Amino acid sequence: SAHTKLSLTQINMSSNSNNIFNAVSIFDGKHWLVWSGTMESYLEHQGISYVLTETAPTEVKATDGSVTNASEIKQWKHDDLRAKGSIKLRLTEGVIANIPTANIVSAAKIWEHLKTQYGGAQCADLYAYFQTALNAKYNVGLHPDPQLLVITTAFARLENESLSIPEFLRAMIILNIARIPSVTETVLQTYDKDEIK
Repeated sequence: SAHTKLSLTQINMSSNSNNIFNAVSIFDGKHWLVWSGTMESYLEHQGISYVLTETAPTEVKATDGSVTNASEIKQWKHDDLRAKGSIKLRLTEGVIANIPTANIVSAAKIWEHLKTQYGGAQCADLYAYFQTALNAKYNVGLHPDPQLLVITTAFARLENESLSIPEFLRAMIILNIARIPSVTETVLQTYDKDEIK
C-alpha cells in the first residue's frame, strides 16, 4: 500500500542520513581541518550549515506590533539547535568539557571556539613543515624557482605559526640542499653572516 511504501521510504532516508552522519568521525582535538571539513559537509547536506556564519534574524514588527518574520526566526532557532546537537554528538567528552558554557549558546559559538582552540597547526604539522624544508631535493637540471618555492613555503608555514627560522639559518639550509660546491664556497667565503639573507 501507499502507506507502507511511504514508511519504507522514510526508513531508507533515515538510514541514509545516519550513514552520512556516521561518516563524520568523533573529534578528539586532533586533525581539525579534516574533521571540520567533514562536519561542515554533513551540516550542508542537512541544509543547516548557514547557522555557522549567519546570525539569528532580528524581529521585524508590523505597525500593529506583531512580528512579521516569526516563522523565519523559529526556523533559524530550530536549525541552530540541530547544528549544535550534530556538532556536540561528534565530540569526545573531553573536548565538550573544554567548551566554556558561554560558547554553547549557538552552533556558531561552538564552532568558533573549536576552530580557535584546535584550528592551529599541531606539533606533527610543524614537524612536517620543518622536515619539508630540510629534506627538499635540488636538481640542477630543473628550474630553481619551483624547487626553492617548496622550501620557502615550508618556512612561511612555520612563520605563520610564530616559529621563525633566522635568515642566516634559512640560507644555510638552502645551500646544504642545493649541494653546489662552487656556489656554497663562494657564498661562505664572500659574505659575512649578517649579509646572508
